[in-house]
Amino acid sequence: MIALAYKPEPLTPTCNRIELELDYESLRLTPQNVYQYLMDIGVKYADIVLRQSFLETGWYTSHNCLTRSNLFGMKGGEKNQDNPNGYMIYKDWKHSCRGYLRWQRRFYGDSTQDYYEFLEGIGYAESPTYIDKLKSIKLIVVKK
Repeated sequence: MIALAYKPEPLTPTCNRIELELDYESLRLTPQNVYQYLMDIGVKYADIVLRQSFLETGWYTSHNCLTRSNLFGMKGGEKNQDNPNGYMIYKDWKHSCRGYLRWQRRFYGDSTQDYYEFLEGIGYAESPTYIDKLKSIKLIVVKK
């Protein structure tokens, strides 16, 4: 009979063991997770931006959302047969949120302008009723 034994090396100051606990629920694309992540990364007017994600993705059901993880209709990606409008393609929905944050910092910056007026003034959407549609979406934010 052969017996095998394994004796782990003791932890030393130069060898640290890190235990990671993954919360798979927080990785799912849900309104709650998107809102929390927008807040966590510092997106201004996260409630309005969450509403934008609903409109831009058809409540997370659009082709652009499902195949490109693009929550905000952001363009600037490579135009090709599969992507004729040049939508940005993101690794996952969190990268899309960070892309929005970069866009917001670049174009809105430290402005104190009303965010709805800003979106309308910059021509964020083609629809003339875009702002009205955003305002019509009612959110109930419950703080834990």
